[in-house]
Amino acid sequence: MPYGCRAAGLASFASLRLTGEDLAAIVTISFGDLDMRWITAVRRGSQHMMAGLRLRSTGLLAAAAVATLILLSAVMLYAFIRSAAVADALDRSDKQKLAAHYLDQSTSTVINQQKAQVTWDEGFVAAGLTLDTDWADQNLGGYLWNEFALDHNFLVTPDGELLRGWTRGKQAPLAKFDPLKGKIKRIMATLPSNRHVLGTAASLKPLDDTVWPVDETGRPLSRWYGEQIEFDGKPALLTVLSLLPDASHNLLTRSPNHLVSVRYIDARFLNEMSDALLLKQLHFRREPSSNDALNNIPVVPNEGSHAGYLVWNAGRPGDTIFEATLPLLVVVVLYCLVLLVVGAIALRRLLAASRELAVREAQAKHVSMHDHMSNLPNRAHFQRRLSEQLESITDVPDDRVVLVAFIDLDRFKDVNDTLGHKAGDDLIKVVAKRLRRGLPESDFLSRLGGDEFVVMRVTRRHPSAMRKLGCQITRILSKPAYVLGQELRIGASIGISTGPDHGTDPGELLRHADIALYQAKQLGRGRWCAFTPAMDEHVQARREIELELRKAISEERFDIAYQPIISARSEKMVSVEALLRWDIPGKGMISPGFFVPIAEQTGQMVQLGLWILRRVFQDHQAWPGLGLSVNLSPVQIVSNTFMNNLRTIVAETGVNPRRVTFEITEGVLLDRTDQVLEVLSDLRDMGFRIALDDFGTGYSSLAYLRSFRFDKIKIDQSFVQNIENDLDALKILKAVVALGKSLQMDVVAEGVETLLQRQLVVAAGCQEIQGYFYSRPVSRAEISKRLETSIRSQTIGLARAA
Repeated sequence: MPYGCRAAGLASFASLRLTGEDLAAIVTISFGDLDMRWITAVRRGSQHMMAGLRLRSTGLLAAAAVATLILLSAVMLYAFIRSAAVADALDRSDKQKLAAHYLDQSTSTVINQQKAQVTWDEGFVAAGLTLDTDWADQNLGGYLWNEFALDHNFLVTPDGELLRGWTRGKQAPLAKFDPLKGKIKRIMATLPSNRHVLGTAASLKPLDDTVWPVDETGRPLSRWYGEQIEFDGKPALLTVLSLLPDASHNLLTRSPNHLVSVRYIDARFLNEMSDALLLKQLHFRREPSSNDALNNIPVVPNEGSHAGYLVWNAGRPGDTIFEATLPLLVVVVLYCLVLLVVGAIALRRLLAASRELAVREAQAKHVSMHDHMSNLPNRAHFQRRLSEQLESITDVPDDRVVLVAFIDLDRFKDVNDTLGHKAGDDLIKVVAKRLRRGLPESDFLSRLGGDEFVVMRVTRRHPSAMRKLGCQITRILSKPAYVLGQELRIGASIGISTGPDHGTDPGELLRHADIALYQAKQLGRGRWCAFTPAMDEHVQARREIELELRKAISEERFDIAYQPIISARSEKMVSVEALLRWDIPGKGMISPGFFVPIAEQTGQMVQLGLWILRRVFQDHQAWPGLGLSVNLSPVQIVSNTFMNNLRTIVAETGVNPRRVTFEITEGVLLDRTDQVLEVLSDLRDMGFRIALDDFGTGYSSLAYLRSFRFDKIKIDQSFVQNIENDLDALKILKAVVALGKSLQMDVVAEGVETLLQRQLVVAAGCQEIQGYFYSRPVSRAEISKRLETSIRSQTIGLARAA
């Protein structure tokens, strides 16, 4: 019997008024194998002796009970206080480790953000060994601020001399960075011996003034450095990264320049950190906090001195434990006589506290492995589960496969732009619930971020397995969703890959599913597509085109063709449309429909667009009296530098804006509509004319005619090509012409290829005609020749008339 139970038994025994017979009975029951003569002697004992025994027993038992109560209460009180203190200390230590790890990860994040902008041939030529200030201002200073909000960026030589600096995307005087000169020089002096490189170094390549780490293919690897500093009286992250070429490795002949970035650990940074780590009231202060209610970590530069401390409200799980168990102490003190009951209560309380700690731990683990908005597993959780499933089917080969379906919601950005981010967040929750309810419980559903979801299904190998999964998801998401009282038809594009057929690495399977997703979007969205090796080859080919495109833009390997636009009344050439052409030696002519989207997606369209405008404006100066039409990309229009660059080109070339028409598609107006309309108004103020191209192919063309008064509308060639056999197409053409006339807009018919098509569009009232019936796109020289022939014909005609 435990000691506590024995004490309780003695206390109960002392509380009885015993007689000799009672005592004898008890002794008989407890010690039945003793000599019966001893029992008889006890029964015959004197009354005085029994009274003294009862008094002494009662006192001893009461004292024992009191002592047991005090000792037990003290031990339990100390145990609970100690447990609360340990829980508080563990929580404090864990939060400190998480905060320090976040700062380290933030440095790595800045390095990766820099790398995308400093590791390519054009950037290396412009700023790696020399300095093209215009390029650097746009692609280093402006880009790194606009895209990643890096507060200060500056370019330094290998020996640490400052070349150019930027603050919040704008050029800043170098004197502003004088406090960092000494540190930068020390960093640059030690960088050659620093083993921090992005990648795995296979050897060292000798340069003119040093040696440089390269990988097995000879590609130079970026050297980098990062630390926490204090700058302008504020804590910050300092990173240093070398500028390198990405394809032309031989461009690296000596130590290159380096990009140095400073990101303040400011309110914005702390808000992001607080949201990521669930730290309450996170802020920065110079001195550490001695208040137990606060937790902190030092921000420590490499020199060892503390720039300050990050401080937040400390978690107090110990208080919760203590408060939960305090009633137990009261029960133990008040009801010690029923200790068995109290013990049961204590056990339940302890188990409850243990469960609470386990629940909190599980909640913390759940938060780290789940998306807070949809409550679905996040990317890290998904990759871990996918890795486990791939290992299981690889270790025990059978006919099972792992299907990975990458889901991207169609028109999600339109929902955010039109209804607001609250609607977008609600839509994400609706989609998550719908997928979770519509798919089997055995499927593992995860949200990767934004509007991207992924589904993992382990199933038996079957030819229809991917089709079944793709159709299920498509059907689930094809139904309308109701958000903020609005009915939304969203749909989704889906890419599916299979493991181990398409890879045994989680990242590889996701990449292949993403490639298939891209193919589904290219085919028109609202559908699913299974990955094939040919798709990967297409991506590689696209990557090759991207590299060729960078070279072609830097070396101006493009040409411009011009297609005449004919007056329907006089049948004379009144204008030309500039069309971009790119001929790659060995590969032939590349369609603009293929490489222009690549230029837009990789950030090269702004530079390419400036080259096109400068070239066609120069050509146009040789054609007096002839109009010019130029297509504008959405990327050009939303660029912050577009209008300033355009004014510069107009001044350089001397072009007359009133003879130039900019053609835009309604896709330009889908994003940032207010900003686009403001740019179009500025263009019109400069004298340019604006045409709405491919009219009739989008659902919102009429809405855009209300929001902006265009000078021209160009009817899409899909209507003109069917006009001979399709009565509805002819009716639509006439309706568009009537609409244009009512709005005082000229109407241009594109794609006219036959005499009958020409007669029908003229009869419908189109003012201008463009198409192969009159001319294919021709060279600049051919346009000049035709223009001279037309002028001579007019001169001869006037002479004959005279």
